Amino acid sequence: MPQTHRILNSRLIEKCQKAGVVFSNPETVELGPDVMIGRNTIIEGNVHLLGKTIIGEGCQIESGSRIQSARLGNKVVIRSSRITESQLGDGCDAGPFAHIRGGSVLDKKVHIGTNSELKNAHIATGSKVGHFSYVGDAQLGRDVNVGAGCVFANFDGKKKHHCKIGDKVFLGSNSTLVAPVTIGKGAVVGAGSVVTKNVSPGVTVVGVPAKVLAKKN
Repeated sequence: MPQTHRILNSRLIEKCQKAGVVFSNPETVELGPDVMIGRNTIIEGNVHLLGKTIIGEGCQIESGSRIQSARLGNKVVIRSSRITESQLGDGCDAGPFAHIRGGSVLDKKVHIGTNSELKNAHIATGSKVGHFSYVGDAQLGRDVNVGAGCVFANFDGKKKHHCKIGDKVFLGSNSTLVAPVTIGKGAVVGAGSVVTKNVSPGVTVVGVPAKVLAKKN
C-alpha cells in the first residue's frame, strides 16, 4: 500500500490496540477509518476490515478474512471468510472460506460451515448450515439443520424466488429446494431429495421429486 495510506493504517491500528483490540500481525492488516472493534477481539494477520464495519467484543477474526460494511455481535468467530453488508449475532461462527453477503442476517449462535454461501438469508438462533451449501433468498427458523451440499435453487432464469423453512427442520445432505417452497416446522427432507412443493409440518419427504414417506403399519 502507498506510504501515506500505510501511515494512516498504522495509526488506526494503534488506536484500536489502546482500546483493547489484539492484533497478532498488525503490519498485514488493513483497517478502514470507519471500522469499530470491541475490546478483547483478536485480529489475525492478512485481514481486511473495510467500510462501516462494527465488530463486537471477544471476537476472533482469523487470517485471510475480509469484512466490509458488516455488523458482528460479541464472541463471533470468522475463519478465513468473506462477510459483506450482513449482520451476525452474538456467538455466530463462519468458515473456513464461507461467503455471507446480500444483506444476510444471522441471529445468535448460528453456524455456517466450510465453503458455504449465503445471500439475502435470515437465519434464526441455533440453526446450522453445513459445508458446501448455498442458501439464497430464504428465511430459516430456529434450530434448523441444513445438511452438507444443500442448495436453495432460487432463480428460475427470469427472477428470484423465496423459501421459508420452519423451526427444527432437517434438510438432508445434497438436497435441493426449488423455490418458492415452504417447509413446515419439524419436517425432514431426505438426503439427495429435490423439493418442488410445500412440505407440511412434521412429515418426512424423500426422492426426486420429493414425496411424503409412507408410514409403515
